Amino acid sequence: MQVRLLVLAGLMAVSLAGNAQACFLRGRTKCCAPSCCDNAGGAGANNCGTVTVNCTEWVKEQRQVCCTSYKMEQKQVTCNGCRCETYMEPRTRTVCCTKKVTETVMETRTVCERVPYWTEKTVMKERCVTQQVTEMRSKVVDKGHYECCEVPCRTGLFARHDCCDPCPKTHTVQKWVPCKVTECCPVTVCKKVKVCEPCTVKVCCYKTVQKQVTCPVCKTRCVTEQKQITENVCCKRMVPYTYTKTVCCKVPVQEMKTITVCVPKCVQKQVPAGNCCAPVSNCCR
Repeated sequence: MQVRLLVLAGLMAVSLAGNAQACFLRGRTKCCAPSCCDNAGGAGANNCGTVTVNCTEWVKEQRQVCCTSYKMEQKQVTCNGCRCETYMEPRTRTVCCTKKVTETVMETRTVCERVPYWTEKTVMKERCVTQQVTEMRSKVVDKGHYECCEVPCRTGLFARHDCCDPCPKTHTVQKWVPCKVTECCPVTVCKKVKVCEPCTVKVCCYKTVQKQVTCPVCKTRCVTEQKQITENVCCKRMVPYTYTKTVCCKVPVQEMKTITVCVPKCVQKQVPAGNCCAPVSNCCR
């Protein structure tokens, strides 16, 4: 495309140069000689003849041109890169730890001890004694009486009964009417009564005595110590590696193309000279 543009620009420049040369030759042509103006009649007064000039013409030609073009191609490229890898690495470090230590020590302590001893004490003892006791007891006494009341006579199988007698036969009987009364009366009974009597007895008592005792005591104390421990630590490192990838790139390609080129060619042409009898200022500008 660039070659074509350059060729067209050159052709335009040559064409403009040829036209300018033709115009210059036409302007410089002078027919002011006496033979040009002595022609009889008025017909040849304005006709001065023709002039042979050299001019350039452009002729089309077919040419083979080698052009360079680019096309996209995929190719395998080997590259170097780095990747992060994780690995375990043993490391030793010093740590402070606390442990409990149990030990037995002898300590003197003050303890309280109960010591028995005998003493005489006067105490009140209870014993049961049989005694006659007079007490009031209540009892219910029926102080009723008899009353006379009329009741109908008994009717038997052979008893005569007059249905027309409006008043039945009755007879008088005595009926007990109860009247219960609660009375209190003294009663003498024998009872066992508790009697408290003073008595002197020997009693075992205890008293508290303080004394110093040495005894073993287990104590636990914390001991700080340093020790070396080895542990695996997760670390990272960059490892170089080679990998292959596909990339697109431009590849130059040489190819022959047929183009049409305008070539300048010099030819001779007959050009009319124009009005040669005109004033010099117009003919020779």
